[in-house]
Amino acid sequence: MLIRLSVPAALAVPLADVKLALRIDFDDDDDRLESLISAETQRYEDFTGRIMAPVDLEYRFDRWGDPLCIPVTPVREVTEVVYLDSANVEQTVSASDWYSLTTDEGVEVWFNDTFPRPTLTTRGQAVRVRFSAGYDQPNASGSGDDPGLASNAVDRINIIRMVQCIYDLDELMPDIEMIRTMGNRRIFR
Repeated sequence: MLIRLSVPAALAVPLADVKLALRIDFDDDDDRLESLISAETQRYEDFTGRIMAPVDLEYRFDRWGDPLCIPVTPVREVTEVVYLDSANVEQTVSASDWYSLTTDEGVEVWFNDTFPRPTLTTRGQAVRVRFSAGYDQPNASGSGDDPGLASNAVDRINIIRMVQCIYDLDELMPDIEMIRTMGNRRIFR
């Protein structure tokens, strides 16, 4: 289960780009449009596994795995692995006991052979991986320094189309339409 620990500092698609694409030349709906951009960006992220703007996240697992696979891209950095022990107290796994590998589908967290895999609480989602993820903001200072963090124009266009659907028709883009037109952007198929 993916948990958002922070919110993006800026919109994944600039308001001006959305207004241009939707041919809106007035400011009356700016607040509504910003809300729609935020909501549809999160919906797009959930659909594709692509995080469109830098944010801190946590992925939860029910048990130890080798590896722990996190279907999210691009992962900037895995910062911490924690677990709930048998007393339901959060414990941090030493950074020397695990390492992460980036894959086409996200990131894998592997444990060293010497890691004892402590007993977990009987509650679910006891193993937690905290990480930062997300593409660089378009036109932001420092954007483009790492080509792997540059967002794809196709993703921004897809979000604009989703916003347009709800703005013009007052309904969400149907899932079947998302699968048909955006399914190739999913990191998990």
